[in-house]
Amino acid sequence: MNYLSDKQRVEMMIPALLMRVCFVDAVDDKAINKDVDKALLDAIAEPLNGLDFSRKKKVLTRVEKIVEAIVNEYDGSAIFKVMLMTYFIVMRLLEQGVMELYEGSPFAEALEAIADGMYKYQEEAKAIEPSARKHADKVLNKLKSQGYYNG
Repeated sequence: MNYLSDKQRVEMMIPALLMRVCFVDAVDDKAINKDVDKALLDAIAEPLNGLDFSRKKKVLTRVEKIVEAIVNEYDGSAIFKVMLMTYFIVMRLLEQGVMELYEGSPFAEALEAIADGMYKYQEEAKAIEPSARKHADKVLNKLKSQGYYNG
């Protein structure tokens, strides 16, 4: 892996940890849940490769605080809306070229499984999609104001 700054590592980890928090608890199928959980954990751990324990802890703590603030802001919202919002955050990052997915990577595998699971709830998604997209943009703008995902 090329040299990554701590900020780049944080940017790589936020989507995977946010998805893990939002998606894994909401999935009914325990076999899929376990596979997605492992893939997301691998995606979270990957940017920490090569760091000493102290620096790993520092970066992970930073990511956890960011994700916790996002999750707390939507505490009480319907889990499916938060899940959809999280999915749209990732899609926005991909569209903007700020994030890349590599075929076969743990995060790509997790995202594919999650998208397949959400496909089963298309009708429910249609009703809340505009709101989920709006909130995804709100979260991304807040992260950008904090210095993340600015390219």
